[in-house]
Amino acid sequence: AVTAIAPPPLDPVAEARQFQGMDFGRYYALVIGNQDYQQLTDLQTPRADVDRASRLLKAKYGFTVQVVNDADDVTMLQALNDLNAVLRPNDNLLIYYAGHGTRLTAKRAEIGYWLPVNAQPPPTDTFWLPNEQVIAHLSRLPAKRVLMVSDSCFAGLLSSDPGVNMFG
Repeated sequence: AVTAIAPPPLDPVAEARQFQGMDFGRYYALVIGNQDYQQLTDLQTPRADVDRASRLLKAKYGFTVQVVNDADDVTMLQALNDLNAVLRPNDNLLIYYAGHGTRLTAKRAEIGYWLPVNAQPPPTDTFWLPNEQVIAHLSRLPAKRVLMVSDSCFAGLLSSDPGVNMFG
């Protein structure tokens, strides 16, 4: 098995945005694209989508962007955890994930997953990232505003809370 090497964490020295005396915080993005899978069918577009999204976020909107391509489960979780050391209470975060997703049904509940590049085919979920784990990591972040965009199957399972607007 190939072990992914974690990319360097986000640059913590981004400048806060000011407008008419109001502080809008700093703007960060974590952009994950999983395309080349070890045991699942490779995808065709995540790398291009991630490249296009990161260029747009940097050039047009001034985001500080961390790109993670072809991440295993540990690399994905590390990238999410590393945000804790960078973000401050008035910051803004955009998370973009492009890659395989799947679901498992247990009794009456459906559980969605992001599939890292080391994911095994269903039903073996050893390395899958449950949506609940992703949401738990994001809920601990000190950022004021967090937007998540998930380009994967079953992205709609990221939240069943009617108070949370999720678009996938």
